[in-house]
Amino acid sequence: MAKEVKDPGLGVKYYQKARRIINKDGSFNVHRIGVESRGKAMYHWLLTTSWTNFLVMLIGLLLGINVVFAVVYFLIGVEHISGAVPLGGTKDFATTFFFSVQTFTTVGYGALSPEGMLTSMVASLEALTGLMISAMATGLLFARFSKPSANILYSESLLITPYRGSSTPSLQFRIANKRKNTLMEMEAIVIFAIEQKEEDGLFHRHYYELTLEIDKIHFFPLSWTIVHVIDADSPLYGVTKEEMLENEAEVLILTKGYDDSYGEVLHSRHSYYVSEFVWDKRFKRAYRVNKEGNFVMDLKDLHATEPIFE
Repeated sequence: MAKEVKDPGLGVKYYQKARRIINKDGSFNVHRIGVESRGKAMYHWLLTTSWTNFLVMLIGLLLGINVVFAVVYFLIGVEHISGAVPLGGTKDFATTFFFSVQTFTTVGYGALSPEGMLTSMVASLEALTGLMISAMATGLLFARFSKPSANILYSESLLITPYRGSSTPSLQFRIANKRKNTLMEMEAIVIFAIEQKEEDGLFHRHYYELTLEIDKIHFFPLSWTIVHVIDADSPLYGVTKEEMLENEAEVLILTKGYDDSYGEVLHSRHSYYVSEFVWDKRFKRAYRVNKEGNFVMDLKDLHATEPIFE
C-alpha cells in the first residue's frame, strides 16, 4: 500500500493556491527574507550561481574598481603620473585607466609611475585593494571548482504509459549522467503531491511516497528509466487526467549516488508539474550498440518519445 508522507518538509496547509514546489532547475520555490547578512548571502550566491553570472559579476567588479581609481587619477591630474604625456580629454582618461589597471594588478611595466604624495597614496591604496580582490577571486574560483555537484539530466516529460505493454498504467521518467565521471550506487525517492481545498477553507497538500519498480542501481553508465506501476496499491490508481490537472499534481524526485571522482555522495532534485505529464506515449531507446560492440548513448535521445499505438 502507498505510504502517505505527513510532511516531507514542504508544508501541508496554505491560505492560497501554491505554485510548483521544486523548480525545473532543482531549486525550491521558496523566497527567504531576513535569513542572514548580505555579505554571507553574497558569498553563497557567488558559490552557487551559474558560471556566466559569476564571470559577469567578477569582470564587472574589476572594471568598476579600475574606473573609479582612473577617475580619481584623472581628477588629480595626469601630469602627476610620471611618464604620461598630457593630451587632454578622453586620451588622458585612457592613460589614467591603463595606469590604474597596471597598479591594481601590480604589473608595473615601468613606463608609468605615481608622482607626488597624493598620487602615491592613491596608488598604494589601489595596490592593496588589488591584492585583496585578487585573493578573494582566487579563493572563490578554487571553491567553485572544488565544490562537488551532481549534473543529472532528467527527461523533459514524465510519461503515464502502459507498463511493459500491458493494460496496467505506469508512471515513468528517465535520468542520465551528463558528465563523464563515474556514479555508482544510485538511489531514487519519488513523491507524488496533490493540492486540494478542504472544508476548513485551506489548501492542503498530500504527499505519497511511490513504490518504484527499481529504486536502486549499482552502476550508472547509461540511462535509467524510473518506473512506478499504477496498480491497486498506488495513490494514482483510478486518478484521471482531469483530476490531476484540477489538483495540480506534482512529482518530486530526489536522487543520490556515490561519485568516484570526489569520493562523496552527491544529491540531485527535480520535479515534474502536471503540465509536464504526457499520456499515451512511450520512451524510445536511449542507447544502442555499434558494430564494434560498444555502447553508444546520445543524451538528446533521453527525451525522445513515440506514440504507443504504432
